[in-house]
Amino acid sequence: MHSEIKLDNPYEYLGLHELSLTKVIRISAPDKDEICLKVKGEKILIDKQNDYGIFEYHVPVDFTDKDYQICYEDGRFVYDPYSFEPLLTKDEIDSFEKGSYIELYNIFGAHITQVDDVKGCRFSLWAPNAKSVSLIGDFNNWDGRFFLLRKLYGSGVWEIFMPDIFDHERYKFEIQTEDGYRKIKTDPFGFSFEKRPHSSSLVCNVNGFYWEDSSWMEKRKQGKDNFPLNIYEVHLGSWKENQNDFFNYKDLSHMLCEYCKKMGYTHIELLPVMEHPLDESWGYQVTGYFAPTSRYGSFDDFQYFVNYAHQQGIGVIIDWVPGHFPTDDFALNKFDGTSLYEHEDPLMGFHPQWSTNIFDYRKKNVCNFLISSALFFLEKTHVDGIRVDAVSSVIYLDYAREKGKWVPNKHGGNLNLEGIDFLKSLNKIVHEKFPDVLMIAEESTHYPTTKGEGNLGFDLKWDLGWMNDTLQYFATKEEYKKFKHDKLTFNYMYAFSENFILPLSHDEVVHGKKSLLGKMGKSKEDRFEHLKLLLSFMMFHTGKKLTFMGTEIAQEEEWNCKGQINWDLLNDPLHKDFHEFVSSLNRFYLQNNVLWYCDFEEKGFSWIDCCDKENNVISYIRKAKEKTLFCIHNFSSNLYENYEINLANVKVFEEVFNSHQDGKKEKFEITKNRVIINLQSLSTYVFFVEFLGD
Repeated sequence: MHSEIKLDNPYEYLGLHELSLTKVIRISAPDKDEICLKVKGEKILIDKQNDYGIFEYHVPVDFTDKDYQICYEDGRFVYDPYSFEPLLTKDEIDSFEKGSYIELYNIFGAHITQVDDVKGCRFSLWAPNAKSVSLIGDFNNWDGRFFLLRKLYGSGVWEIFMPDIFDHERYKFEIQTEDGYRKIKTDPFGFSFEKRPHSSSLVCNVNGFYWEDSSWMEKRKQGKDNFPLNIYEVHLGSWKENQNDFFNYKDLSHMLCEYCKKMGYTHIELLPVMEHPLDESWGYQVTGYFAPTSRYGSFDDFQYFVNYAHQQGIGVIIDWVPGHFPTDDFALNKFDGTSLYEHEDPLMGFHPQWSTNIFDYRKKNVCNFLISSALFFLEKTHVDGIRVDAVSSVIYLDYAREKGKWVPNKHGGNLNLEGIDFLKSLNKIVHEKFPDVLMIAEESTHYPTTKGEGNLGFDLKWDLGWMNDTLQYFATKEEYKKFKHDKLTFNYMYAFSENFILPLSHDEVVHGKKSLLGKMGKSKEDRFEHLKLLLSFMMFHTGKKLTFMGTEIAQEEEWNCKGQINWDLLNDPLHKDFHEFVSSLNRFYLQNNVLWYCDFEEKGFSWIDCCDKENNVISYIRKAKEKTLFCIHNFSSNLYENYEINLANVKVFEEVFNSHQDGKKEKFEITKNRVIINLQSLSTYVFFVEFLGD
């Protein structure tokens, strides 16, 4: 590199500069012996001036930056990148440096723009500890000696405007570190990437999509309280195969929405669709926090997915991973030669369970990077909610760490105070800008998440306690169930302390845990009855609902991200019957607001009998407004004839649902103080009830 070229400001030497009596054009082209310029319309060949690859051409003093162009390899004549003033303002950079600029995707990344009458792309990057930064791509044969960015206003922000660079152009950044190493990095704010195993960033216009979901978006503004929420959790790559490849987002939108409408799901929740290199990570090791993965198509294709879902009355929730990121060297890891995004202390910055890096929540700009990612997807893709992965790993310093292998906070405790502040800020900012979206926490402890003093500000929280207790109960042998009866009832000790979602998610059907059907019973028929009982127990319980794909057809094998749901099972009468059962159960839920209108309030639930552990039976009432439903579950394999229920002053008692779906309604007898009924084994019954005096 020529000694007069400042690595942090090549503009001071390259481009058009005044001399005493003339001006000089200086161009760096180290691999060329001659270059071609177009000077006021005339083509001129210039020989190399020195061994550094610097070319000079003298012009009159009235010459301007726009009076010359440089000939590229493909024959195009393009304006000199070094003839443009900075596009980012000092106020924007100062605001970023202070940590007060939130929507960072407007500053960083590759933005197609126009300067005067010159169209091109502005590239900008945060790399405060870099010695130099170069833009590389097909346009310069991936040679970092061309197109050095300048550092703006003494900050850590680098920028260059490249004329004649547009959509789909491949690029990366070459970073020279202070200790002399050369790193090739993808754009942390890249909006699109090559399909794995390649990793180049792609210039992408995210503002060109024509949205047609205004009716849905207007309806969404009506509020988030007292609504049905029945979520179908999906891994797009293994829902359905496309001849051993992936379907496009557009194809998936049509197939999934038709299916969800048919089955009675209100929302699709996507396992992480942000760009990631490894299929087997299911998307949980993110390298592109501002890009839908190219596995299933383009940015526009993903926008189409959400737009079409909204037109069909289906919401879209995305899974999002702010707790850690992979150590792949082409992405955030040691980005500018230092621990820029991750904490430098391995006890704080490396995750022993997942072998990943942990974000440094002490840094305001790292937190804003993550908050910007959430805001970006909400703004540019219109998604309806964000499920935040592994919240506990952000809250607790000792998460997944052995004794003595974690660093206490300043008070000597295990709370990550900066991580907690980040989560609170995330939710506060999201709700200020998008008050009608859902923020959902996957959080496994008692830390206040949606309610209570000092809560994190989420709208909903996964009830992992309910999930674990319930699955433990169903795994218990019949003769021991009476000793585990509290697994069915303990949840109601805390059910209204948070706004809960009941999850039967992907995590429960992998890594040797068996499918849900595989966890149930012994005989094939018995397993199906158990699974019907499990799902109906979930559906009539307080809280919103989530089930992972494949559950609705009683998938026999564990989920495999490399395959697809075994749709051929629907040729088996037992699986087909189960599939129809799930559809009818979902529709019953949607059609009866008593099951969701007061989900988060104690007035919507009351026990009738939670103590009959000898018979493995529980019963309770769900109520809202003018309607009451009586629900009873027989978790035993025994048939109970003339089972007595302490239910006084009943005027109307009408069976409206049972899990057997045999078309037969059970006989019952009403007395002054009780109802007597037959209970089939492994069964759920729901009755519409009116009481005397109602």
